[in-house]
Amino acid sequence: MSADDANGTVYNRTTEPTGTRKPCECLCFQLDRVGRERFIAKCATVLLSFVAFILEEIVPECIICGGLYFFEFVSCSAFLLSLILLVLLCTSLFNKVKLGNWKLVDFLSVAIVGLLFLAASIAYAATHSNTDLEKTSIAFGFFATIAFGFDAGLSLKYTKPFEKKAGAKSPISESTIKNSPGGETEPLSSQPADA
Repeated sequence: MSADDANGTVYNRTTEPTGTRKPCECLCFQLDRVGRERFIAKCATVLLSFVAFILEEIVPECIICGGLYFFEFVSCSAFLLSLILLVLLCTSLFNKVKLGNWKLVDFLSVAIVGLLFLAASIAYAATHSNTDLEKTSIAFGFFATIAFGFDAGLSLKYTKPFEKKAGAKSPISESTIKNSPGGETEPLSSQPADA
């Protein structure tokens, strides 16, 4: 009788438990998904939209405020959305969020935000009070528009969001199965006629 049997344990642990996962492990950057150029473009969209938003926020007063408010909404929304996309696409959180076609979502969100930024910058330029701070925030709005357009162009160039996946099969119609030669229409137990 062994010492383990005397203690009442029959089986010993054969494997050691692995260490617990570190909290920052899920936020490791993975630039291979977006590439260096797209990473720089995405960082530029985050930075430029943030600067445009901050500059607009410190404008002390406005005469016609509609363009300012629209610019404020778009620049804040663009900053938050581009930051979320940057974090999701460049970290391992990408694998945890299940979304159909990431390439299409990324392209459409960047393109739509770029167009909205262009419209907001034009509206703000048409209604501003001609102060240097307003002119600077409008300039950063146009710079952010260019960055979003550049990111959308890179998205089309490198990821082809509208292409079908390589492994995707086209659906087979019932008439194709019936007209196909061989085993699809024959019972499993049929014997050849010459046997």
